[in-house]
Amino acid sequence: MKHSHQPRLSAPSLFAALSFLAGIGHTTAANPAQPEPPAVPVVRAEAQTAPDSLPFTGRIEAAQRVELRPRVSGMIAGMHFVEGTRIAAGTKLFTIDPRPYRARREQAAAELARAEAEALLASQELARTRELRASATVSVEELERRTATAAATLGSALAARAVLAAADLDLEFTEVRTPIAGRVGRALLTIGNLAAADATALTTLFSTDAMRVRFAVDEPTFHRLRAAAGSRLGVRITVTGHPGASTANVDYVGNAIDPATGTAEVRATVAGPADHLADGMFARVELQLPAAQTSVLVPETALGAEQGSRYVLVADAAGKIVQRRVTLGQRVGSQRAIMSGVSAGESVVTAGLQFLRPGMTIKPLTTPAAERAQLAPGQE
Repeated sequence: MKHSHQPRLSAPSLFAALSFLAGIGHTTAANPAQPEPPAVPVVRAEAQTAPDSLPFTGRIEAAQRVELRPRVSGMIAGMHFVEGTRIAAGTKLFTIDPRPYRARREQAAAELARAEAEALLASQELARTRELRASATVSVEELERRTATAAATLGSALAARAVLAAADLDLEFTEVRTPIAGRVGRALLTIGNLAAADATALTTLFSTDAMRVRFAVDEPTFHRLRAAAGSRLGVRITVTGHPGASTANVDYVGNAIDPATGTAEVRATVAGPADHLADGMFARVELQLPAAQTSVLVPETALGAEQGSRYVLVADAAGKIVQRRVTLGQRVGSQRAIMSGVSAGESVVTAGLQFLRPGMTIKPLTTPAAERAQLAPGQE
């Protein structure tokens, strides 16, 4: 089946088409056999210096993701946040019933006081024994026994102090606070339920100050990324429902190819605020890599399609049209990179392709750069 591509005609393009049709039907009275060549807009193909832009699909993820679990067991006695809102680091989210831990803390404090008193007494007795030993009133064995007793009671006091410190921590852990700033999810456990230490999930937090995109690249792209190691590689990210794009920088390239998929993992961190991005979002990713080969740029309106291939019409110095099969590269704004088929500086027809045929002679009408820039948004 033969396919043809008919680009949308802007005002200059319509003018060119009308001029062409007028040129076909126009003959002079003096020489009716030779119609005047139609005026057709052309542009000079420009050298391409932009990097290659390779499309991929990826997923947005938060730089930090915390599944909040209690450090101590007990009944949930309080919930102190609004689900789904942003919170600062250190915000109290839940309270575990502190009464058992407060009692243990007081018990540990009493045990420390007793141990310190025993250590003080043993120290005083050791000092008196040393004085008596100086006058040979007590034996060496008694001095050694008092010395050992003083050391043991001091060790007991240190152990009691450690138990008190652990009790203080447990009491502190009854207030479950967030370790990061971000957006908090829904409460997975409500007041009155029992939570097990280090086991029960209470809620989930996602950081919002830094977002990332993770995507998989094919093996050729993986080799190009490794060859560009040390260079700053950019990424454009677009998501459904949000106009515009975010920029990111590649900060991780996987060290192996997954044999199941033939791809390698790549990650990029978004530069600046990204309030419109959320963990788990589907994203379209454009990876910017150094250009693999030289190409030229032509407007999208200069491209035609025929029998499954793409072509452009090139006008030589005499205005004769030649059809060129081309290999397309990336889009650059309203233009398209041509990898082969056109050389920089050649005149490429930009309108009226459906009315022109190879071998025809035209009057090339060079499109001003300012006019092309003004029409670019409508041609994309």
